Amino acid sequence: MKSVQQHIQDGTYQPCRHADRGVTVPSVNGLSCPSTIKDKNVRALWKQQVGALCENELVTIVDAPELEHAFYCYQEAMECRKKLETFKDVPTYYASLKFHEKDLTAEYRKWMHEYEKVLYKFGMTPVEASKVRTNKKPGDEGDEILKKILELGS
Repeated sequence: MKSVQQHIQDGTYQPCRHADRGVTVPSVNGLSCPSTIKDKNVRALWKQQVGALCENELVTIVDAPELEHAFYCYQEAMECRKKLETFKDVPTYYASLKFHEKDLTAEYRKWMHEYEKVLYKFGMTPVEASKVRTNKKPGDEGDEILKKILELGS
């Protein structure tokens, strides 16, 4: 069963059917970056991406833990990437990999998958962006904010 908020976002909300179906949580104006996010680049990305989501009223206070998890995953993925960049190339890395060590390429993919999975819910891909309906403000240029977020996250 869809929430009232999901019906509103999808454009399928009907007061006669959905008015008495739970509480709608209002959006927040902004979320400060959690203390679990230590990396300054990830903190800057949080400010850009979460700020843009909040400006478009796509984030509620109940979304904070999920966003924190996403950016923690991104932070971990960047740590894996930094470690991988110390090697000359991928074959050199695999040649040095010990049996008991974690494969950093697999870890990187795992963390990035978790990050992307959460952000998909907020319209952070072109396919998902078409499903998200934002409250347009005067002067907005279509989905420019989502395009900007996608460019910053790459």
